[in-house]
Amino acid sequence: MNDMNLDDRTYVEILESGLLLDHYFLLCSIKNGRTLVNTKRIKGFINLLTKKGYIENNELTEKGFDLVQNCGFAEVITVPTEQEKQVQVDFGTWVAELHKKLVDKIYSLTSSRQVRTRIPGEKKMYSFLCGSTDLGKVLAKVIKLYGIKNYAKIETTLLRHIDNCAKANDWFPLMQYYIGKTKSGTFLSDLVTDMDNEEDIVDTGFKSNQKLI
Repeated sequence: MNDMNLDDRTYVEILESGLLLDHYFLLCSIKNGRTLVNTKRIKGFINLLTKKGYIENNELTEKGFDLVQNCGFAEVITVPTEQEKQVQVDFGTWVAELHKKLVDKIYSLTSSRQVRTRIPGEKKMYSFLCGSTDLGKVLAKVIKLYGIKNYAKIETTLLRHIDNCAKANDWFPLMQYYIGKTKSGTFLSDLVTDMDNEEDIVDTGFKSNQKLI
């Protein structure tokens, strides 16, 4: 995977412009000529970036080029569309759409867009779903380490993890650590384990007493 780190100047400019990293990645996609997923979310990003002067007629303006001139986030992946056609999209675009699907899945099960829960015996509450930027970082690491090519299966397995957490009334492991974590110096991925061994995923009854936001 390409390096997803930003220099301090660019990161500050993004924040001061009222943009998200998702907007930056979308501009990177346009700069590198990538095919964008045609969804309401992406259209909303394009409308906002157009109003702010980064895009004009779906092309980068000089202001847009200045922001992403050193963009290194341009990994191209192949994913199936809802019509089962294979299309090439920018990794950042795929992550943004995946994050939305995960939020929508949580909402469909809990009527809230996020779940906060605590480890038994601890007072601190934890958010189950990380932001799209952190999601992209941990997924990039797992995909690189394990050589994963089946992006559709990643989506299916992550959505199934949410189903299982809701049905078991147990929102651990948190999504970020389900995808990958380092323990005793070893990088582990429950996501990869479940992708390789889907029959081990067991359904249980659903009820919830988690704090939802």
